[in-house]
Amino acid sequence: MNREIIERADQLLELVRTKKAAAGDYDELLQLMDAHTESWFTAYIQSYFSTNSVNVPQQSPSSHSSAWQAMLRDVMDTDKTVSVETKKRSIRPMRTWYFAAAAVAVLVAVGLMVWNRDGNEMAVPPAGQLAGVNIEPGKDGAVLTLEDGSTVVLDSLGNGLVSSQSGARVMLQNGQLAYEASSHESGKVAWNNIATPKARQFRLTLEDGTRVWLNAASSLRYPTTFKGPERKVQLTGEAYFEVAKTAKQPFRVVIGDSATVEVLGTSFNINAYADEPVVRTTLLDGSVRVTKREEFLQLQPGQQAVMQQHITIERSVNIQGAVSWKDGKFNFEGASLEEFMRQLSRWYDIEVEYKGRTPKMRIRGKADRDLPLQELLGGLGDLGVRYQFDGRRLIIQ
Repeated sequence: MNREIIERADQLLELVRTKKAAAGDYDELLQLMDAHTESWFTAYIQSYFSTNSVNVPQQSPSSHSSAWQAMLRDVMDTDKTVSVETKKRSIRPMRTWYFAAAAVAVLVAVGLMVWNRDGNEMAVPPAGQLAGVNIEPGKDGAVLTLEDGSTVVLDSLGNGLVSSQSGARVMLQNGQLAYEASSHESGKVAWNNIATPKARQFRLTLEDGTRVWLNAASSLRYPTTFKGPERKVQLTGEAYFEVAKTAKQPFRVVIGDSATVEVLGTSFNINAYADEPVVRTTLLDGSVRVTKREEFLQLQPGQQAVMQQHITIERSVNIQGAVSWKDGKFNFEGASLEEFMRQLSRWYDIEVEYKGRTPKMRIRGKADRDLPLQELLGGLGDLGVRYQFDGRRLIIQ
């Protein structure tokens, strides 16, 4: 029955697209829409216009124009919301999160149609039921590289002294690294590097008291003690900083070979992953100057600098969303499917592969970062996105 409906809808939609539809064709299409309000059929109509690169038609027989436009407006403005209730171990309360596909960016047919090319019904994995898939979330952990090139895996190291070098003691306490000035002074400045692989995050306190949260797949290079006219560190990936105030030593975060964020004392987040199209610096409080080559801008609290070829300022920013990761939360507000998958790839240590055209959608939702991966992906299945696993490779079909 569904196949017959889709075939007939295809015929009618093609007549509309090519402006060959008669009054009776509009009548029949409206009747189909009235009779079939299921989410798969609404999504199918959205998918048709997106896949065929067709704007919502503005022409129809005058006697049907109002009804036709109202119907299409209702369809194209529909938010398909799926709630997924996830229950952790019996001692933990139930948490709820949701996906929603935004109306202005609809899914393409490859990811949404109920029927595949062979005419067989597609099997969409139900929410929270991915047989054989058990990928746990990330956790605290990092690899510390000392000045002499030796490395220390911090994941399983116990509390206590990690190293003494160039006027600073490196201490590990309850999963956090801290640099403390020692009585032994050294003229040489030693540099360390801390790196989080995928599925790891870490916190550290620099020698000046600056606190840093390092997200997954990120690294920070820094001196064990700050000497001279500035405090300079180098970042790849994403980090949240709470910079200790030292008026005579501005704090500079170097990103790549041409961008710098300069502060005196403030809280801000930098997202500078190599696989993201832009670098984002989000200011929570204080003031920062963002520089890219010869261009610079001053940020005020609540603003975000977006660095691409040039620097622009976003003034309407979801601040809490930008830093939710450090508090153990995902915030997918307005994320595309690709942005959503990049976050999952880094936190769950998976590889994502797209076959065919990538479904065009916007995702709205929040979730705890300690959820197993399959509990997040269940919501995508309910939206009609087809996917499967091959080991730790997630294939979007």
